[in-house]
Amino acid sequence: MLLGSILCITVFSIMSPDSARAADNQEQVVVSPAQQAVDTAIATAVAEVTQAAQASDTATATIATAVAAVTTSNTAVATATTAVTTAVAAVAEVANTAPIVATATVVTQDVTTAVTAVTTAVAAIPVTATTATPEVAVAQAAVTAATPVVVAAAETVVSTSNTLSATPLTTVAEVAAAVATETAQAVTATTAVQTAVVQVQEATATVATATTAVAAAVTATTEAQTQLTQANVAINTAQDAVNALSATIGTSANVLANTDDAGIRMNLPFNLQMGGVVYTNVYVSSNATITFGVNEGQNYHSTPNAPSISVGGYDWTTWSAGSGVTYSTTTNTLSIAWDVRVYPLTTADTQMTQIRFNADVNPQDGAWAADVNVTGVIPAGARFNVRETTGGTVTAIADTNSGPGFNGTISQGAAFTPTPDPDTASIQAAIDTANAQIATLNTQVTAIVATNTANTNTVIAPVATVSQNTVTALETATTTLTTKVADIAVVSAAVETVLTAPTVVAAAQTVINAIPAPAPAPAPTPPALVEPPAPAPAPAPAPAPAPVEPPVPVEPPVPVEPPVPVEPPVPVEPPVPVEPPAVEEEPPLTVEEVLSVVEELVADGTLTATDAKAVLDALMSDGKITATETTTLVENLMDGGKLTAVEESLILEAISSDGKVTQAEVANLSETLAGDGNFTTAEKELVAEVLIQSVAPGETLTKEQIQDAGIAYQDLPAETPVEVREDENGNEIVIIAEVAAALELIADPGALVSAIFDDPAQALLAVASLGADMSEEEREEAGKMVLTIVVAGQAVSTALAAAGAATGGAGSSSGGGSGGGGSGGGASSGKSGTRRRKP
Repeated sequence: MLLGSILCITVFSIMSPDSARAADNQEQVVVSPAQQAVDTAIATAVAEVTQAAQASDTATATIATAVAAVTTSNTAVATATTAVTTAVAAVAEVANTAPIVATATVVTQDVTTAVTAVTTAVAAIPVTATTATPEVAVAQAAVTAATPVVVAAAETVVSTSNTLSATPLTTVAEVAAAVATETAQAVTATTAVQTAVVQVQEATATVATATTAVAAAVTATTEAQTQLTQANVAINTAQDAVNALSATIGTSANVLANTDDAGIRMNLPFNLQMGGVVYTNVYVSSNATITFGVNEGQNYHSTPNAPSISVGGYDWTTWSAGSGVTYSTTTNTLSIAWDVRVYPLTTADTQMTQIRFNADVNPQDGAWAADVNVTGVIPAGARFNVRETTGGTVTAIADTNSGPGFNGTISQGAAFTPTPDPDTASIQAAIDTANAQIATLNTQVTAIVATNTANTNTVIAPVATVSQNTVTALETATTTLTTKVADIAVVSAAVETVLTAPTVVAAAQTVINAIPAPAPAPAPTPPALVEPPAPAPAPAPAPAPAPVEPPVPVEPPVPVEPPVPVEPPVPVEPPVPVEPPAVEEEPPLTVEEVLSVVEELVADGTLTATDAKAVLDALMSDGKITATETTTLVENLMDGGKLTAVEESLILEAISSDGKVTQAEVANLSETLAGDGNFTTAEKELVAEVLIQSVAPGETLTKEQIQDAGIAYQDLPAETPVEVREDENGNEIVIIAEVAAALELIADPGALVSAIFDDPAQALLAVASLGADMSEEEREEAGKMVLTIVVAGQAVSTALAAAGAATGGAGSSSGGGSGGGGSGGGASSGKSGTRRRKP
């Protein structure tokens, strides 16, 4: 990290030697304004360079994040594109049965009508029928009429099956197998479409993330460059402060500002040797050269022909803010500073190059020795050399610096030992320290520039997006799959009808064949032969009749006396009431006694209503029934196996004995019933009934309460209102349990497609309930979204509608659905909101 490489620069107050305290009781010498300005400028430059390094590091990290985000995004887009291609291919694999849908519909109608006539006629045959019974004749006629219809339907199904298989199919069973294959392919295609939708959604999200990351990288790069510019300006300001301090101990001039290819004469307070010649002035150019006797400031492309010193001679400019040339002298020193940028730069957003020539001079003979150094950008081709005479030999200046930048020494004349001016030595030392600090800062800026340049040159790949063609292809595949699934459902209904019809007709014929013929009439029995009677003798003459006596007269009845009146009974005095004997109240049973009574009464496994009342009385002997007692009761009752109606009623009365049912009691009952690892449907329904009783009047059962009770929507009475969730505005979404259970089927499109054929009533309920768990706002928003679940839903609705039309409204054999009303999110008529068990 650049920030970690920055040296800690301590800015020392630049003072005279007297400024330090020799003892605590001595006064500190006041620092001059020029010295204070240097301190302040150096501190500011350190802070600005630190911020520039931080911004550079931030840009590096942000760019790395952007590169990674773009890589992830482009991979996701490629994956989504591949998924869409796979989905389109999967949908294309599903057979297009649209050409035979109309025929399949007619087949279903014809066969259903014929088979219905058969089953109706057979059902009308009386148990005592014989072959002579008229209903038998009607049934036989229906079977006879249905047989050619079924045969013709089978032939039609086989002859029109070319859309299902490339190989000709010869039987209805083969057609049914082909339909099953296409149904499986439809499920595969639905899964592929769903996967593609998810992949497109994920790709869209990663594209947004990558776009944001790229924007952040651009911002961070710009900020790093801005901070670099501010650091350069701060360094320039510090250098100006040092130059101003130098002017306090000698002469100093800022020259050649806003200039390119120019030079200026500098008069010297001492003589200066060059090639054995003594000069009293020199010419300083903007291109980092010093010439003797001739001004060659315009020469930017080569070493001057005149006697000269080139300290990084190149085509430099001073057009940018803070750039320029400064020269200064004391009685025995000469300093020239170039703060420049490479042509044609005109702004401070790149690093300043600092070129320094600092010489100690022997005023006696003009001999001198100088340090030359460069920090910052050194372009290829920059010249470091000395030409002692006009047109003479050019001698290179050796670079003694092992790192970036340039350091070297040059001299002219006899060697000497520099003698500091005692009056300015302390200030000169402060100037040297400040220049060293500035050089260090400029070195750090060199590293920042390198990092910023690398960041700028980092290539961030373009952010790919899911093409509109891909989106359109997915939408088309979705629509096509919806149509194909609906058509296959119609064809499947026709094939299923034709497959089962022969069995129904054959069964009807079997019933008819088993009907006995009427019993034959009995043959007439011939009369028995009668012997002729023997001749009778002649009758004797009849005697004369005896005379008849006249009837004896009957006496009239004797009249009956009326009954004697009975006296009313004498009233009896009521008995005197007798006071009942006082009964001494018995103390409540202990827990152990209660449990003993419960165990004794349920021990034989046949709990009667009387036993149940005795158990309840025992549990209530202390005025309440605790959770422990309830748990023990349930466990004892479960020992006998399946709970009876009396046992379930006893449990309900025990739980609600205090007039209320808590969620804790519901959870306790659920855990106890499920404790044996076999949570039966009857036990779940018992928990559901207790759970419903726990809901306070005016409140609605929530999804969380149902989950906490360990049951599901389908365990509740169908019409039970349940709160499934809240929308983003806090509105409660309340639907009935039957609809909530159906909507869970929507979460698995594969299962939904399978349900089209396995349980169409449940599938229809699921589709009819779409949107029931949404608020009006959500339903409107959901209508704008393309979801795979809608694909399956539309398929179910279309398929079942077609099948219903084909069968003429025949009832589903799946047994699904609920009676009494619809299930599209509203309550059915004729049903109460809760279910109660009978004791």
